[in-house]
Amino acid sequence: MPSITARFESMTGLDIDGDGVSGEVPPTYTVLSTGYSTFKTVWAASKNYQLVSTATGLAETVATKVVSIAAKTDLAAIDAKLSPAFAKADRSVSPMVENTLKFGEKKVKDLEPVINVVKVVVPVKTATAVSASLYGIFLKNLEKVGQVMLIENPEVTN
Repeated sequence: MPSITARFESMTGLDIDGDGVSGEVPPTYTVLSTGYSTFKTVWAASKNYQLVSTATGLAETVATKVVSIAAKTDLAAIDAKLSPAFAKADRSVSPMVENTLKFGEKKVKDLEPVINVVKVVVPVKTATAVSASLYGIFLKNLEKVGQVMLIENPEVTN
């Protein structure tokens, strides 16, 4: 008879005991590992554009120096640890994403009659105009807050 942990792992698909084996197929939503992979791809591609290549090169040089001094390692070693860590974390995150999507789909089905009434009562142009007005009010208030919070250095004279 399997242990309680093994049964729970098979029901949830989570790696409870940390042995790297879970009772489920690979995660459906690989949010973290895909995000990290996309970030690395974009970073590598940014080196080909003259406008940002200097900044990315400088940032990478600084990061390499900081990591070598602070962690006594290099970026490749950190990358080798991060990729599997994100893949392992995806096993925990994927069920949460699935549950959230199922919950959202259920709520949309529950609210479908209300949405249909709103579509009939409030035309799209009216909703767009109202939202544009509210956005304009938000921007004006944001400008006022920025002016109020602007702190000038009294030691600097013009």
